[in-house]
Amino acid sequence: MTLNDALDWDGKNEQGVLCEGGVYACRIETENQHFSATVFLLR
Repeated sequence: MTLNDALDWDGKNEQGVLCEGGVYACRIETENQHFSATVFLLR
């Protein structure tokens, strides 16, 4: 499993508002796997 297969982000925050361009870091944890990623959002 890779992050490309598992996730899709529309560039919006929890309130549904588009996020500003920038660098975002995220950490995803499943039952037996941990992923860290950096996302570059260009607007």
